[in-house]
Formats: sequence, structure tokens, C-alpha cells
Amino acid sequence: MAPHEFSTCTRRTLLTAALAAPIMGLAACSKEPPEPECGDLTALPAVEQVGGALLVSEASGRPGPVPMAQGFADQLGAWVDHWAEIVTGVNQLWLWPPAPSSDGSCTWSAAGRGVELTRLRAGRELVADLRIPLHELEGDDATARWRLVAGLNRYFANVDTRAPRGLAVNDQWPLDPPDEQTTGPFTTFRRNNIHQVRCAQALAAVMWQRPVSIDGSWGDETAGALKEILTELDLPTDLTRPEAWQGLLQHAEQP
Repeated sequence: MAPHEFSTCTRRTLLTAALAAPIMGLAACSKEPPEPECGDLTALPAVEQVGGALLVSEASGRPGPVPMAQGFADQLGAWVDHWAEIVTGVNQLWLWPPAPSSDGSCTWSAAGRGVELTRLRAGRELVADLRIPLHELEGDDATARWRLVAGLNRYFANVDTRAPRGLAVNDQWPLDPPDEQTTGPFTTFRRNNIHQVRCAQALAAVMWQRPVSIDGSWGDETAGALKEILTELDLPTDLTRPEAWQGLLQHAEQP
């Protein structure tokens, strides 16, 4: 396996494969994330609230039920409740809800497992406007956005900060089950995940002032900068270890 390639095996998958050996071997583990499985969106649960936040559709501008896979809704709710502990009073999550693709292809949104987040509100107060592209933010505004992105990355391994209408999240990559280092399930870092690499690079550049290019490509420059930061934080220097990735994100998301 090349250095930049990582299996998506979780500990649970590895255990299952081991029990099935030698017939299965490690065939249950793949280098790439699974493809979405689409069906009728109207058959999915109509979710009106995730965690302590009402869902508000950007399409209608009003609170209302959103078709969403239950596991994805629970994952989103866990992040909302976590973020509400950092920024108190968050009670509305605005988004572009899951929808069929225009060309009929099966996407994570069409599967009810992907949304574009647009705004966080605490009553009438706008806590975060995620419709503003990151490249237009500077100073404290840019730092605040990357703090939020760091928190999202704890719960979602695919957080696209370059989506056209907000922050796009989906549960494409499997989460690792809890272990002695985490209270998860949380995400695990993979060097072939461009979104996670961009997040790590941005945190290094914006919050730790390291001269790192934010291009989503894992290389010596990125690896060296992250190793220095993890050492400063007294964390394992291998970012693929759950306690290293989650520890970095936890430090980054705090005010």
C-alpha cells in the first residue's frame, strides 16, 4: 500500500474479517469509501430537529420536516449539541436539505445522507453565516470559521469547505467505534481524504501560523508542520491515530 493510501477499515470491520478468515481474509476492508445507496427520499424519516436545533430549509425559509437518513440525522444532532456547548444558545440550523440530483445520479444528498449547512442561529442572532466563502474571510472571521470546521470534522469525515452554497457534509466515510481513547464514534484521519487534509493544513496555517499550502495534498511540508504542532500539544505525532486527530481538532475548536 502506498504511503498516501489508507484502508477504510474500522476496528469493527477488522474483527469481522478476522473471524471470517481464511475465506474472506481482509476483503471486507476497502481502500475507498462506499458508494451511496439511493431510494425514495420520501420514504426516509421526516426530521424536524437535530439535537437542540430546529431545521430550517433555505429553500422555503421556514422550519419544517427534512427527509434524512436517521443515522445521519443523529450524527448531525450530536455535532449541534456539541457546538452549542461552545457557542451557547444555538437553536436553529439552516441548510439546503437532501434532494435528488438533477441528472438522476445517486449522490449522498439524494441518499438522504448529505446536506449543505448555511447558517447557525441563536434565536434572532446569526451565529455563523456559512454561505460566505472561506476565501472571503479574514482575521478573526476566518479563525472562527475554521474553529467550526474543526468541530464538524470530529463528527464528519467529509466536510467540503468549497461547496457553492455553504459547508457540505456527508457520512461517506465510516466512523470508528468508540475505544479507550475516544467517546465517539468519531472520525479517523486519512491522508487520501482531500477534505481532511485541507482542514489539517488550514488549522496549521491559520491557528498555528505554519507556512503550509492549503491544497488538500499530503506531502512533506504538511507532515512536518503537523508533527511539530502535535508535539507541542503533547499528542501522538501520527495523525492517523484517533487520539492525535481528535486531540488536534479539540484544541482547534476551542475559543
